[in-house]
Formats: sequence, C-alpha cells, structure tokens
Amino acid sequence: MQDHTTKKTLLLMRHAAPILSDGPDFDRPLSVLGKNDAQAAGKILSSYKIDAVFCSPAARTRQTWECVQVGGASASQVVYQDNLYAASAREIAALVSGLPETASTVLVIGHNPALAEAARLLCRPNFRTGFLENGLAHAAIVVLDFSDLWLNAEGNMNLVAHHLV
Repeated sequence: MQDHTTKKTLLLMRHAAPILSDGPDFDRPLSVLGKNDAQAAGKILSSYKIDAVFCSPAARTRQTWECVQVGGASASQVVYQDNLYAASAREIAALVSGLPETASTVLVIGHNPALAEAARLLCRPNFRTGFLENGLAHAAIVVLDFSDLWLNAEGNMNLVAHHLV
C-alpha cells in the first residue's frame, strides 16, 4: 500500500464507457465494458487512502464509482456534486482550492473535456501535458501529487502518472 499522508494527491477520473443511447445524456448507464474498466480502475485506486470522492451525479459517473468500489477502492466520504456534471476546468480547480487541509487524497469523477482541461490547468506551466489535448479516455485516471496547500493548488501540481485502464 502506498503512503500518501505526507503530500496532497488529486485523482482525476473520467467516467467509464457508457452505452450509446437516444435517451437523455444525464441518464446514460455504463456499458458492460465500462463496468469492467471501472472495476479494473478500482484495483489501481485501492492503493490510495482516499479521503473524499467528488462525483458528478450523472448515471454513468455514479455507476463508475460503484464499480470502482467493487474493484477494491474505498473512501471516507462521497459527495455527489450537481455542478460537476457541466463543470468547467476553472470550476474543478475552484473545488480543489476549497478542499479542507485535512484531506490528503481526493478523487474527482467527472466528464471530458473539463477533467483534461483541469489537469492541464493544475499542472506547472512547464510540465508536459500534450497527451491531454484530446481529452481523457474512458476510465482514465490522472494522478496529480503536490506538497502545497489545496488553496494554492492551481499551478503548483506535478503530473506524476496517467493510468489508462
């Protein structure tokens, strides 16, 4: 198990693959592939002691978190935050900046293009983020580690890993 207690870790995860549907976008559930990918992501995330999850309330993001838990991840607190469904990168950065200092590791489950843009926004300007230009793949996880306060998150994070399930 990794020790993430001496730094701040932000985990940004795009929801897993949903089914194609003519119904409302908000209500699209995960496909079988999406469920399997989210469970595999849960195995990766199980090595983190997640203090809080902030999740879009859309069906596919809720189901992503449920499958991530089946894969072995857990969190002390889960918040389904309405504004994450259509959040901008700046709104995600503002969410991060407002996190309590007692939280060491936070997972945000949301949607493209905002998550990829937030990752680019939160990384140091000289850090390579070109792989984020086309957004995040379904069930992709971006891990951002830094040793500063959440309040100073913007521009102070180092991208340390990008896992594609």
